[in-house]
Amino acid sequence: MQFLDWSLWEPWYLWITSALGLSVPMDYEAAQKLDVMIKDRASKADVIEKILRGNLVIVVGAGPSLEKSIEVISEKSLGIIVAADGACSKLLEVGIVPHIVITDLDGNIDDIYECWCKGSFVVVHAHGDNISALETHTQKFTGKIIGTTQTKPIGCLYNFGGFTDGDRAVFMSLELGCKAVLMIGMDLSSKVGRYSKPWLKGDEYAWPFKRAKFNIAKRLLSWASLLYSKPIVRVTTAGYDYGKPMDNIPDVNVKDVDKWIKEVG
Repeated sequence: MQFLDWSLWEPWYLWITSALGLSVPMDYEAAQKLDVMIKDRASKADVIEKILRGNLVIVVGAGPSLEKSIEVISEKSLGIIVAADGACSKLLEVGIVPHIVITDLDGNIDDIYECWCKGSFVVVHAHGDNISALETHTQKFTGKIIGTTQTKPIGCLYNFGGFTDGDRAVFMSLELGCKAVLMIGMDLSSKVGRYSKPWLKGDEYAWPFKRAKFNIAKRLLSWASLLYSKPIVRVTTAGYDYGKPMDNIPDVNVKDVDKWIKEVG
């Protein structure tokens, strides 16, 4: 089962690898290794498609604004919660277990594993820089695991589109038929949130490579909004830097989220 047409994604992929100096052969090596590691226990994408299709999806990023914008989520949320890697740590702190965690395994592994133990599906991504993490951590997940790659899909792996954990969560949700996407903690600007990496003691100014990835994520999200013609909005709250607005993706103040959800229906 294939998803996002490779002919649509390949130009983006080649542009990203060129812009960031990434190794295409290493990406393929990582994909091949992950396929071998999980092929005997990997879930099919149609399992999470049943969770996502027709529903509002709340994609939770680990940006600085997550601290305040997380108030839009509750245990009675009408949306399916998809956490981008380290954001699952904050969700656990407030007593919320996401339905799905999207990860390249550089967030807090213990928290990702706790989410999995409590019922979350874990969507593990392979790329050239995380082969060691794949070899170390994927064995923890004996089921409810799905593999993804940024290369042309091989074996049991899927490519839903997207590059960073956050925008890949959005692409996956759209590709699997969600109704709309509400993004929180997706600042994608000058700072990295403390939940992004286990070694961060607080929010930090984004280093050059991270800022470049944020800019790529913004461009991909704007493209996704046109490609799928589904509502995508980002929740904002006072006191945080979100940079320039994203094309085709409106910002909604945290106070107006309930109104927006009613409008989506």
